[in-house]
Amino acid sequence: MASVEELKRVAKRFAVDAWNGDVAIFDEVCSPDYRLGDLTLADLKQAILAYRQSVPDLKASLGDMIAEGDTVAYRWTMSGTHGGTGKPVSATGITILHFRDGKVFRDEFESSSKSFEEQVS
Repeated sequence: MASVEELKRVAKRFAVDAWNGDVAIFDEVCSPDYRLGDLTLADLKQAILAYRQSVPDLKASLGDMIAEGDTVAYRWTMSGTHGGTGKPVSATGITILHFRDGKVFRDEFESSSKSFEEQVS
């Protein structure tokens, strides 16, 4: 079983490195059976790349992080400039990652932020 500190390091790579553009990191830190609701790992990669196309300077950062057992929860912020309109966009939320054998296999998140599309229209 991975230590809580190791799970926090993996969570940071998952949240920051991947959302800042290195989606290949998911192949290292996620289980092949990863799910975010109905989304697979391939779906998540595709979604992030689509976000980064519309917001090329998208920057993800983390706030508080809490870990216990095989679960890590953290606050996140994303911000950038919409490429089509030049308007700033941002979102905040909380994610809970569930680990198995040191890899993320389930992901849950909550955000009350408006979508980037709503922010630029």
